[in-house]
Amino acid sequence: MSIEKKFETIEKGDYCNNTFEVREVIRDPSRWQRLWDQTHSRVYPKPPLPAIDFKSEMIITAYLGQRTSGGYGIEIKRITELDDCLEVYLEKSEPGLEDMTSSALTQPYHIVKTAKSDKEVIFIV
Repeated sequence: MSIEKKFETIEKGDYCNNTFEVREVIRDPSRWQRLWDQTHSRVYPKPPLPAIDFKSEMIITAYLGQRTSGGYGIEIKRITELDDCLEVYLEKSEPGLEDMTSSALTQPYHIVKTAKSDKEVIFIV
């Protein structure tokens, strides 16, 4: 049996300080603070850390890694709870040959919060 879990986007963007492709589940405030600081280390002023109640919520992140231009993206599309795990469905996008894009380096990412679970999280692209 599977159940669709509700989630809320905390932040989604194209520029951060994470140049590697990373997917992570965060269940404690100290790791949340470190991730937020790393994500916004090149931003001034840094946006305030969103409040998360880690007794009832957790964070799920997807970082695409550094790309050589704009037009790339990553999005958490769906979270499904199964008996033994959570499945997080990701969608990657990239520019087409005819698309106009910026020539800046980008690091697309998506951060969401959802109800806390101790189940294993499996990312599906």
